Amino acid sequence: MTAAVRSAGRCTLAGALAIVAAAHVGSPNVFYVGKAGAYDVTVIVRPPQVVPGLAEITVRIPDSQAHDVTRVVVRPVFWATGRRGSPAGDEAVRVAAPEPTYTGKLWFMQGGSYSVDVDIEGRRGHGTVTVPVAAVATGQLALSGVLKAILVVLGFLLFFGLLTIIRSAAGEGLVSPGDQASANRARQARLATAIAFPVLLLAVFGGWTWWTGEAAAYRRTLYRPLGVLATVTERAGAPVFHLEITDSSWLAGRITRIIPDHGKMMHLFLIDDSAQAAFAHLHPAMVDSNSFETTLPPLPAGRYRVYGDVVHESGFERTLVSTVDVPAAPASRAPTDSDDALALGAQPTALGGVADIGDGLRLTSALDAATLRAGQPVELSFQLVDAAGQPQPIDPYLGMPAHAVVNRRDGSVFIHLHPMGTVSTAAQQAFALRDRGDTIAGGRLDPVKVGALGTAMTMGAPNGRVRFVYEFPKSGAYRIWVQVKHGGKIQTGVFDAEVSSVVPSDR
Repeated sequence: MTAAVRSAGRCTLAGALAIVAAAHVGSPNVFYVGKAGAYDVTVIVRPPQVVPGLAEITVRIPDSQAHDVTRVVVRPVFWATGRRGSPAGDEAVRVAAPEPTYTGKLWFMQGGSYSVDVDIEGRRGHGTVTVPVAAVATGQLALSGVLKAILVVLGFLLFFGLLTIIRSAAGEGLVSPGDQASANRARQARLATAIAFPVLLLAVFGGWTWWTGEAAAYRRTLYRPLGVLATVTERAGAPVFHLEITDSSWLAGRITRIIPDHGKMMHLFLIDDSAQAAFAHLHPAMVDSNSFETTLPPLPAGRYRVYGDVVHESGFERTLVSTVDVPAAPASRAPTDSDDALALGAQPTALGGVADIGDGLRLTSALDAATLRAGQPVELSFQLVDAAGQPQPIDPYLGMPAHAVVNRRDGSVFIHLHPMGTVSTAAQQAFALRDRGDTIAGGRLDPVKVGALGTAMTMGAPNGRVRFVYEFPKSGAYRIWVQVKHGGKIQTGVFDAEVSSVVPSDR
């Protein structure tokens, strides 16, 4: 092993990671599956592409509770103001759908961390759930060629129309009805037109300069991932992974601090960049305010994609993205964290099939992969069974029945899923702490309360069945890793899926 192996990665996955959607890569929509009081709900939030902008909210309720719900209200809550400083909610409208579904639209007026609070009223009383959402500008809409042509034609018509008006106002407009304009009046009209021409050109140039300046200023507001530096060095004969945040915004203190989620400061995922045959779910320690470190497990040498999920005090969820070159490591090494997990060389199974995950266990997937369409919510269902097909219980793993990672093969999409959706429990609890007033000087959350964030949920699955609600953002080839814990051991199933483009008739 070399003494030091370094790789500086700043979102360089062949340009595939150019657009990162805050908490996840290339997958901006937010999903929550769980409870709002006594009501079972599925909440989907589609944030706006620009801010200020309108977010689209969908709230689904199971058929069994259809007659229990009388009113659904959705409300945007900005992290710095809390519920007390936020506008009143809007009543969602029930729409025609196979299951009871309510929709609404909410304005996100500034960039940053929001929550969509869903309040449900009905026969089972009042229930509320907080769904954290990152409100960031992620794109700029382009004019179509046809619209550009129309605007150019209208611009020419307006320009020469103004010249005609000025010429007439300085000429025939000053002549009494029925009289003929004198030669002197005609000269004055031509002179006024000649003066107006460069003035109008200057006005057009000024407008164009203003427009391009505003467009450039807007582009500077587009969300970009924090600059980070990922390296691997040898220390005491072991490869040590080091991730440092180098972004000036972070170093200047313009971003709120990182808080633990499920008791971990970071959930780090390393994925083999070539064949995606190696996968690691690690939990580095935060060694100082800018850096994370962990000893690497025995990964095959090569280049790896780096995805580090973190949560901020504001409730903003973020994925730090990089690449790193990993040297050959010793064949065996005790994990740095007892919750670290590694999957090497597993043969992927087509989604809808059965994955052999070792120790006589299998992970079945109940889904027809041929029905996958980009932009359409889908339920990914899995069950842990033994060799005889009998369901096996799933133990809690980091407070959840299971974890899933979805990665488009080109790296342009990455998301870390739980059965409760894409949201972080720590982000939900951060909003609750702030609303309760558990803060200290400067509006920071109480450090004592922060230490327990994201650790309250300890859910397993006695019947071995877990479900994830997700929406593939675009078509293409995807790899999915599903992690469950059984008998104290973390097992990983690997699945492949081919997602088709949305066909208009499918909607």
